[in-house]
Amino acid sequence: MKKFIAGIMVGALLFGGTSVLADSIKSLVGAKVTGTYTVQKTDGTKVADGAVINGSAYVPVRALAEATGIPLNVEGKTITMGTQSVKPEGNALSDEALTLVNEITRLKNVNRSTQELIELELIHEKTLLDSIAKEEAREEELPGSLEILQSNLTKTREKVAEYQAKIDAAEAEITKLQAQVDALSK
Repeated sequence: MKKFIAGIMVGALLFGGTSVLADSIKSLVGAKVTGTYTVQKTDGTKVADGAVINGSAYVPVRALAEATGIPLNVEGKTITMGTQSVKPEGNALSDEALTLVNEITRLKNVNRSTQELIELELIHEKTLLDSIAKEEAREEELPGSLEILQSNLTKTREKVAEYQAKIDAAEAEITKLQAQVDALSK
């Protein structure tokens, strides 16, 4: 338990950048945890679970050190964190490559949203096709209703084509950007 609290405190120092006096650390002993949260990397990999105590967020320092590749040494009641002197091989991206990766991620998110719009339009298309079939099966057609339904069906299909063109253009851009990222990573 003492290691956990020590880890939480050092984690808070890393993220908060505030100095913590001995008195404030002692005041946490027996304090109530008022909330929890998950700390994760941008790729979704879970790093650790954190706790909220007295309105401040605390994270185990060992989990953070391992996630960031910073050396950590615990001797007695002292936790010493090293500095990361070199970029980790294969993981570090230049600022330019990182900007490209962020744009790729944005485009992929746009594509997901656009694909959801296509799915909604396809549901609407099915509804229109069912309505057209019912209208054609009627003995007495309502004047103009079949034409309106077919016009709406044409508009729906045009929207689907428009959305698909947007996705295709974004996919082409993603491929181009990914080639640039790959070239920068070599």
